[in-house]
Amino acid sequence: MKIKFLIASLLLIGLSNCGPAEEKKTGEDPVCDAKCQNESTTLKASLTSAHLGNYSDCPQDAYSEKPDTDSIGGALAADCDSDDCGVLNCEKASAILRLSSGGDDVLGVLVQKIELKNEAGDTVAILPLESVTRVDDNQQFSGRVPAGETVSIRVDYQGPLNVNALVSDQSDDGDSDSRLAGPGVYLQITLSSQNASDVVVKSPAVSTIPSVDT
Repeated sequence: MKIKFLIASLLLIGLSNCGPAEEKKTGEDPVCDAKCQNESTTLKASLTSAHLGNYSDCPQDAYSEKPDTDSIGGALAADCDSDDCGVLNCEKASAILRLSSGGDDVLGVLVQKIELKNEAGDTVAILPLESVTRVDDNQQFSGRVPAGETVSIRVDYQGPLNVNALVSDQSDDGDSDSRLAGPGVYLQITLSSQNASDVVVKSPAVSTIPSVDT
């Protein structure tokens, strides 16, 4: 009898602890990815300076739609007779950007595209990226922009050997410097990141570095 009473008591205790099944909540937000979770984080970028370099003495290092640059290189170096000539007018194209974060740290910042555009806004070339380094220590840029800080980066890329040839089909007038003049072109640099929207930076008109007479 005692055993039956004990079993009945245990059953009553178990039933008293059982409530209705918890209803599944509806209308909850879907799982957010990194950008959804950091909607307040923004990447800010501005251009400090930019130029198209100078490849007069190293045409093989320049961007060209036609890889064969022997004839152009020979024309540009025709006046070079000294033993130490050949590297003086050789400077990579580069741009200096200032990056900052609105909100949390911006992570995984990448230079996605460097476009050379004409005055009408048409893309005449997509220039190959070579390297991205920090200006303060000349080390490779990690892609992180800490909140509340400004990071200056140097973007090195392949500048054009002959700007005029990319913009128009006009024939060269015979002056070697005219190959490097750059008729009203500018850069459009696109930056992406892991947790902020893409940013597009446009430069004013850019040109090559003037050649130094040897």
